[in-house]
Amino acid sequence: PILLLLTATPHQGKSDLFLNLLKLIDPVLFTSYSSLKPELVKEVSVRNKKRAVVDFDGKRIFKNRITSLIEISRDIEKNKKEIELYEKITTYTHTYYNIAIKKGQKAYILLLMLYQRIASSSSFAILSAMQRRLEFLESENKSQIEPLETSDIDDIIKVNLPENMAIDIEKTFLRECIDTAREIAENFYDAKFNKLLEIIEETIRREEKPDLKFIIFTEFKATQRAIIKFLEKFGYSCAYINGDLSREEKVIQVVKFKEESQILVSTDAGGEGINLQFCYCMINFDLPWNPSRLEQRIGRIDRIGQTKDVLVFNFHLKDTVEDRVREILEAKLNIIKMQFGEDKLADVLDLLQDEFSFDKIYIDAITKLKEKDEELDKIADEIYKKAHDILEKDEFILPFTNFQEDAKQLLNNKLNQIMKNLVFNVLKFKNIEVLSYKEEKQLYRFKNPYIDNPNLPSNFRYVTFNPDIAMENPKADMINVEHLLFNQIKDELTQNNSIGLVSALRARINKFQGIKGIWFVYKLQISNNINRKKLKAISVFMEDEDFCNNRISKYLDENILENFEIIQNLTLNIDLDKAADTARAKAEEKARDIYETVKFQWIDEIDKYEKKLEEYFVFKKRGILNIPIENIRESKLKSLNIEFEEQLLQYKKQKNIVPKIELFQVGFLEFC
Repeated sequence: PILLLLTATPHQGKSDLFLNLLKLIDPVLFTSYSSLKPELVKEVSVRNKKRAVVDFDGKRIFKNRITSLIEISRDIEKNKKEIELYEKITTYTHTYYNIAIKKGQKAYILLLMLYQRIASSSSFAILSAMQRRLEFLESENKSQIEPLETSDIDDIIKVNLPENMAIDIEKTFLRECIDTAREIAENFYDAKFNKLLEIIEETIRREEKPDLKFIIFTEFKATQRAIIKFLEKFGYSCAYINGDLSREEKVIQVVKFKEESQILVSTDAGGEGINLQFCYCMINFDLPWNPSRLEQRIGRIDRIGQTKDVLVFNFHLKDTVEDRVREILEAKLNIIKMQFGEDKLADVLDLLQDEFSFDKIYIDAITKLKEKDEELDKIADEIYKKAHDILEKDEFILPFTNFQEDAKQLLNNKLNQIMKNLVFNVLKFKNIEVLSYKEEKQLYRFKNPYIDNPNLPSNFRYVTFNPDIAMENPKADMINVEHLLFNQIKDELTQNNSIGLVSALRARINKFQGIKGIWFVYKLQISNNINRKKLKAISVFMEDEDFCNNRISKYLDENILENFEIIQNLTLNIDLDKAADTARAKAEEKARDIYETVKFQWIDEIDKYEKKLEEYFVFKKRGILNIPIENIRESKLKSLNIEFEEQLLQYKKQKNIVPKIELFQVGFLEFC
């Protein structure tokens, strides 16, 4: 009776947390760390490999991911100023990082890390951040801010200098950087901008799609603004996402990207919770130091609903400290990727971040510029070994299993169609017209049929009953069993006994053409009146007083009547009372078979729980018997026995399973 749905890797290398998750599923089976065995976990779990998952037609849900490393070299002459600026920032970080460490200035350490990260982003990011930092240092009323864990530039630039460090040193450094950055930015001399345009145009030619869409990720809003300004000069229309936008504003930008703009330029604020499957090309203008964040970005387009192989272009600036670190780390991580697969590597990245801070690895490499790479090689080896051990020993615990059962049998895949028919028939009954959008498939609009309900809008727009459409279109309003409109309809139907209980219909189904009769619908409820209940509709179609058409009865149980009209005037030539008696006998016969099947299944499950309960109490009793103080030990044993007997009594009551059948609806049905 318990279903827990989880994405990615539930284990995360933390056995205690994973054990607690399993206890939610089965508190009897999973009592201690010793129960964390693959064979036991397999009893309650199903896990599929991402790239192996297929849909109901056997087609792979996830496409391939093709990643390209774009190495960007700065020309000694053409990019002379850019090289000087990078070296100046790196030298400053190298010089003052250890001072900040000794003074315990965590906030200033973050500032130095920020300087180093923007050094590889763009002159625009450097110019913006350092101008604001200089303004802060020159302001008269400076208040100390201590952002211990943040990436917000506005907070980081407002930190005070470590004690005994001259403010003039940083001011001079900032002014020199600002002057150089302004000179580079004025003419878009950054080497990355020309490469960006080259990659976009080359990919468009190769894919033979002039309107090919791209998402470009950067870490800084100043770089984002510069990319947009640069690309718009060449005729590319751009949407954008950053942390300044509200959720609603982000949705507007996503819609703009899908319907109007060719390019979306985003900071990491767009790295989670946004679906962009309609785009399959991504350019990482800046690479985050933490590879997990890179996986989050790629997950915007490499997800369910993507129909193309995903193309990812990662920009690497050559001859930088970051490039040296990334080259050594990625050499090891790529081995893991080849041995275990791309998605398995993604699984372990968060675990690796917990043990090896990637930010610290990068900044340590910067502060030890004169040292060789032996230490970095050693860390890379440790990362490789840890990742290999996790995957080799399957420390995630969860087994990869093949889902043998037909998933279609586990889902009511008719529910969406039932919901659509219900809503549309209610609207038709209330004389409300349903309009569809010409350019939007399976999206509808109509007036509110319940104007007295203040929680409902006056008009429903972009309504859909298809979850795939809802996932693709952020404007879509998905009507499901939790929707306010459905709840209003349900309340009206259940409170008004006269609606829909007796009907006369004419349905268009060719294979039954010419047949007519009485359609009896019975409601079968199977319950133990404690914690289990099953409802089942049973159809019986009587052509006359004595003949039940089993073929049509089965069809009505399994299908939805869609093409039908209401018959206004009807003359019956059938003895309804006699037909009802025959139909009742047929329904009870069907109900008996259903009841026996359900009862057997439930009792079998309860028997298994009883067995687990006995094992659980043996385990608990063993622990209590180790208590040395006699009165406490006896008291706990007594309580345990009472609890055990009460639970057994509950299971006994749960086995008292009874059926109840009642006539729910009667209708005349004619096929044409």
